[in-house]
Amino acid sequence: MIESIIGVIFTFGIIVFIHEFGHFLMCRLLGVHVEEFSFGFGKILYQKNKNNTLYSIRLIPLGGYVKPKGEDINEFKGESDEYFSKKWYERIMIVLAGPIMNYLLSFFIFWGVIYTVGKPLPSSSTVIGDLAEGFPAHLAGMKQGDKIVAIDGIKVEKWKDMMVLISSKIEKEIKVEYEREGKRYSVNLKTRKDPTSDRGIIGIVPQTDYEKVGFFTA
Repeated sequence: MIESIIGVIFTFGIIVFIHEFGHFLMCRLLGVHVEEFSFGFGKILYQKNKNNTLYSIRLIPLGGYVKPKGEDINEFKGESDEYFSKKWYERIMIVLAGPIMNYLLSFFIFWGVIYTVGKPLPSSSTVIGDLAEGFPAHLAGMKQGDKIVAIDGIKVEKWKDMMVLISSKIEKEIKVEYEREGKRYSVNLKTRKDPTSDRGIIGIVPQTDYEKVGFFTA
C-alpha cells in the first residue's frame, strides 16, 4: 500500500516536472524571463536564485509552476522579456509546450519499454496466461501456468489448434488434459457460447511473449 502511494506520487511528480519544464524551456527559447520555477507546493525545502530566477523544491510533490515575467496583465510593464510582450502565437507556444512535453515523455517511455523488453505478442504455446473468473476453466480448477496437452483425446501443441477444437464445441462437454508441475490432469467441462461470436469458449487467454525489435521499429 505504502509502495503504491509512493509510486503514484513519484509518477505524478515526474509528469508535473516535465510539464512545467516544457513551459520553462519555451520561455527561455522565446526570450521570456522566468521569475520562478517551482517543483511541488507548500513549504520550501530548497531554493536557489540563479540569473534572477528562483528555483525551488517544495514539500508536497503534487504540483509545480513556472512564473513568466509579466504573465499577469495587471503587472505588465511593456518590457521586451515579459510574457505579454510576445506575439499571440508565441504565447500559445509557451502554453502548449507543457502538454507537448508530456506527450513526448509518454512516447519515450513506451519506446524504451518496447525497445528493452520487446513487442508483446500472444504466445503460440498452450500454456494458460490467465483465466476469466467464473468461466468453465476457472470453475474446473484450472490455473494460470497450466499447459493444455489434449482436447477430447486430440493432442495439441499450438494455441491456435487448441482453440479450433474448443470453439467448434458450443455449450458441449469436452475433456481437457493438462500438465501442472510435471503431473498430468484431466477434467470434463462444458463450454460456453461466446456472446460476441458463434463459438465455444472456456475462459482462457494465452501467455504473452515479447519479440525483440530494433531501435526504429520500437
